[in-house]
Amino acid sequence: MDEVILLYWYWRYRRRRRRAPRKHWGRPFITQREAQGAYSNLVCEMRDNDVEKFINFHRMTPQQFDYLLEKVRPRIQKQNVSRDSITPEVRLSLTLRYLASGDSMVSLHYLYRVGKATISHIIPETCNALWDVLHMEVLPLPSPEQWKRIAEDFENRWNFPNCRDGRYRYRYFEISILADRYIGFLVLIF
Repeated sequence: MDEVILLYWYWRYRRRRRRAPRKHWGRPFITQREAQGAYSNLVCEMRDNDVEKFINFHRMTPQQFDYLLEKVRPRIQKQNVSRDSITPEVRLSLTLRYLASGDSMVSLHYLYRVGKATISHIIPETCNALWDVLHMEVLPLPSPEQWKRIAEDFENRWNFPNCRDGRYRYRYFEISILADRYIGFLVLIF
């Protein structure tokens, strides 16, 4: 009986190893990115012929797009090893479309002809690169005098002094009075 079981497991093992090899490197749909993808067709056409549509698509002008691309290109450019990598233009356009429209990654997969898993890596990488390049320009660290002015403005506007970055402190106290009927916590906000 043990020999039959061993033969069965050996047969299953051999059968699994004889799977058919892959027929293609990537899906043919995705391999046609350069010829039929959204960036090479739609975005370039809007950029040349209809700037309003480009602005609606990316929520920025072509000049702003070029400025961002110039700043971010060294951080998002990948090397071509065995096949062509996704260009920085496509990476930035895809990320801006995701941020501007809230499209799902699946719809961007069909639009840009980039794999879903690849998109899930491209968007955070590009967002991190944008933050690294632009955070001091867009959101500079305030000086101590600016912090004092911000605190005064906050107190005058909301009449809430000594509040640091808008947080409350929560303290949890056990309720011992109603222990026989209710066991829980009372939240006091300081």
